[in-house]
Amino acid sequence: MGALSTEYADLPLVVRRGVALCLCAFLLVSAVSDAAQSQGSAQESSLKQPPGQISGHVYRSDTGAPVAKVSVSLYPQDEATSKSAGRARVTRTGADGGFIFSDVPAGLYAISAWRTGFARSRIMWEPQRNSFSLRAGQQMDNLKLLLSPAGVISGTLFDEDLDPVASVTVEVIRVQYLPGGRRLIYLTASAQSNDQGNFRIPDLPPGRYYVRAGGFIQQPRFQIALKEAPGAATKYRSTYFPGTPLIDEAQPVEVRPEGETANIRIQLSPEKAYAIYGTIVGAAQSAKLKPTEVNVAKRDVVYQMWNAVGVSLIENGSFAARWLSPGEYTLTAAAIVPDDDGKAAREVDQGFASVRIVDSDVHAEIQIGRAGEMRGTVDAPPGFSFSGKEVILESSDMRYFPGDLDAAGRFDLRNVPPGEYTISILDKKSRIQRSYIKQALCSGRDFTSQPLELTLDSALDCRLTIGDDTGSVRGSISDSDTPAAGVAVVLIPQSRALRRLPRYTLTTKSDSAGRYSIAGVIPGDYFLFAAPQDDTSDYFAIDFADQHLQDAVRITVAARAMLIAGTKLSKAR
Repeated sequence: MGALSTEYADLPLVVRRGVALCLCAFLLVSAVSDAAQSQGSAQESSLKQPPGQISGHVYRSDTGAPVAKVSVSLYPQDEATSKSAGRARVTRTGADGGFIFSDVPAGLYAISAWRTGFARSRIMWEPQRNSFSLRAGQQMDNLKLLLSPAGVISGTLFDEDLDPVASVTVEVIRVQYLPGGRRLIYLTASAQSNDQGNFRIPDLPPGRYYVRAGGFIQQPRFQIALKEAPGAATKYRSTYFPGTPLIDEAQPVEVRPEGETANIRIQLSPEKAYAIYGTIVGAAQSAKLKPTEVNVAKRDVVYQMWNAVGVSLIENGSFAARWLSPGEYTLTAAAIVPDDDGKAAREVDQGFASVRIVDSDVHAEIQIGRAGEMRGTVDAPPGFSFSGKEVILESSDMRYFPGDLDAAGRFDLRNVPPGEYTISILDKKSRIQRSYIKQALCSGRDFTSQPLELTLDSALDCRLTIGDDTGSVRGSISDSDTPAAGVAVVLIPQSRALRRLPRYTLTTKSDSAGRYSIAGVIPGDYFLFAAPQDDTSDYFAIDFADQHLQDAVRITVAARAMLIAGTKLSKAR
């Protein structure tokens, strides 16, 4: 700096002033930069949270023995967690069944475990939920994951000439019962038959299944029909074991732990596939209003999660759905208007149509705005508040159509597709529903204890009477004089007609001391059951009570009364 000062002193005054100004500016910028970096570092340090740790062990659910070589996966469950944690993490258990995830950012996660020969895991302390929150710096240790020994289903597909059928999809299906006796049919696993027509589907949790095969020949990137020509195609008929197109006539297959249910033979027959061609009308009410998509779903006796089919839309409002089996179908078209950003779309109206395929292609017209309607008023007890209440139409295939009640108890439900529905009232502010439909009169008919059928041109005018005099049942469950914890406690109406109405069948789970409590019970006669928890919930089946009367406790619930009732755990399922 001494040499620099000497040279600086010899410079002319104007130059010295310029250098001084530059030097001051440099020092000011440096000071601001250093301060900003210091402040940023402080903010980054304050925002940075210490990572946590998740560790535990995987055990067999039957013997409690540790399981080695298990793939344990940790999945972020929301956007914020995904940003901080990145993609899913996977580790593997050691000989003692132990696993550990280190340096895990705080957030919401789900965890699962898998190994060949076992079904997917569940967390021991919360069987119905595998997600949890991790706090900053939290050490979540001693997590216990249970793996259930799984079984296998194997068999053979063959055609009408007893030749093996290769490259056809085989599906393993489970049925879960829902309130009202409805059935949710869902795909558990699938495989394709090999060149000898054989198939093998492993890692199935113990339980009862249905096996179904059929459709097209599966290739790596596409499907092949058995026969195909312009306007015509042939595929294998969808067939349940042992050889029926209907699940009601199918034979269930039992899978046991570490066992193989073999020799499941299904004979496949060819069937013609058809198409639905049609047009959408009534959508051009404004320059911006356009139809978006058409959904075609087969109307089965039971709800199937995979019953939607692909539809091709044509620019002039026409559509085509091809390769369909004979049966009844419901068609849905939505009219939309773009949002302000011009990208997203907002549904504003719908239209429906019903068609039946027998032995040829069919044509249909979907008119936007043509749908079922139900409107009316609600009579309620003195002091009953309509605030937060809505009338619900619930379809047999689990679709819900709500209509808010205004201050005068009026409601109006529009755009309801054709189908069978039950009527209920929902209190959006309360977990326990203490009110119910005491009487439902619609267009001169009484639907209090039966579902109603809506068609495309239905316009029902209803008068609903609300009851709020529900009672409650509580008690305890025992198993050989020992409190039975975590079992399903179910109230089933003695009337078969009322079992078809979801509101009437109520269930809860006993606590660690075997105690239970059920509130919001509609006054009437019931069967009380206690049964082991499983994934099928078959106590919701319409005929469950009739088949297990020996395990039932008959009770009568009075209006606004509490009933104490105990029972023993039923072993029959």
